[in-house]
Amino acid sequence: MEIHLEPQAVALLYHQAKADFQACINDPDNAFLQEQVPLPLRDIVVREADVKLVFAAGSGVVARREVHLDLYDNGTWMGAYVSIRAATGERLDDRLVFH
Repeated sequence: MEIHLEPQAVALLYHQAKADFQACINDPDNAFLQEQVPLPLRDIVVREADVKLVFAAGSGVVARREVHLDLYDNGTWMGAYVSIRAATGERLDDRLVFH
């Protein structure tokens, strides 16, 4: 089975994920994140990684979309961010991991 998305749709998913990343690192409740990295959070370079479609069990219906971003410090990979949204576009969750 193949699923094709228009380039504009993929670009929109990455745009939303990058906005979600910015919201995550700028949330006052997440101020502790700065202690986990050696550079200002705003200086992290974000690169598009991949998009995963998760289907509901027992059906061919997309339940959620996971958009993965790689995080870099001066060309060195330092972690990953995942924005998780319902198929309707509603933000469900996110994951941020620094290595």
